[in-house]
Amino acid sequence: MPILLLKSAVFAEGVIALHSEQLPVSLGRSQRADIVIQDQLMSRIHAEIRATAGGQFELVDNDSTNLSIVNQQEIRQAVLAHGDRILLGETEILVELVDPLMGFDEKTTREISIPPAAPHFD
Repeated sequence: MPILLLKSAVFAEGVIALHSEQLPVSLGRSQRADIVIQDQLMSRIHAEIRATAGGQFELVDNDSTNLSIVNQQEIRQAVLAHGDRILLGETEILVELVDPLMGFDEKTTREISIPPAAPHFD
């Protein structure tokens, strides 16, 4: 099963990695939430991330006052995919899914060396 990476400037390390056996986890502004986010527009326990029976990750809204939004769509629940953008209150979270066998590397495409292309003659 892939590892779920939640990336946001609000996290101390910038990223939170979650494995399916760590789920479910709650997100909210309450100290009772598993992932506490200081955002006054978030509910105390705003949403939860769960593992589905099919091995995917699902975001479930907890009847929050200011809704849970995935890719600019209000959701009650949504299966998360690589590249999704979650908005909880004013907090934006980027979703990445990585294969645990491949690991994850923080390199950007600017940092990856690409061999020069061979000259092309017509």
